[in-house]
Amino acid sequence: MKKKILSFLLIGFLVLGLTGCGNNEVSDNKDTNKTKEENNGPYKWEVGKYTLETKTDIMKYIDGDVWNANELAMSLGWDPYSYHISADGRVDNSDNYRLNPKAKVPAYYLNKNIFIRLNAGDNTNYFSVWKKGEGNLYIVQAEQSFGEMKYKINSYDKKLFTKEAIIIFTYALENTDPDKLNNPFEDILYAYDKKNNIYRFDQ
Repeated sequence: MKKKILSFLLIGFLVLGLTGCGNNEVSDNKDTNKTKEENNGPYKWEVGKYTLETKTDIMKYIDGDVWNANELAMSLGWDPYSYHISADGRVDNSDNYRLNPKAKVPAYYLNKNIFIRLNAGDNTNYFSVWKKGEGNLYIVQAEQSFGEMKYKINSYDKKLFTKEAIIIFTYALENTDPDKLNNPFEDILYAYDKKNNIYRFDQ
């Protein structure tokens, strides 16, 4: 009889112990979710001697060694485009624009009447911003050696972009107002050539 009572008591303790563990797991999950919610931006990034803040987590758009630039740009209201340019290097009229969801490099992104052209040379990462049919509003560039990690753009492996370039590009997409035609880097980055509004983020 005593053995039966002891057995029932042991079973009871085991059940209570398991219930307690289950409660702890639920509590931990709630805390984890809460932490994730609290960490939803803004995001601060170090770019050389500069610290930039974005609303976008750029790492969501990096998959291995591929940077999904089109997806990032479209999430911020910029559409990937192709266009025809005239002999003097200016963009022709809007009839020559077409959506290009598979944009490679150089890649062009349009928001209302403002284009951002993203490109990479042999030694540089850069992009230029201009009003449709007119000249540049500003240009931002850096030596491609500035930054260690390099990514293909939209799976296109002939040109590579550094993480720093991706941060700067994202900042431009978020802070260039197509209605105000502003330059968000005017008081932030090094003005390499003020006359032509050329800025660098590796200096």
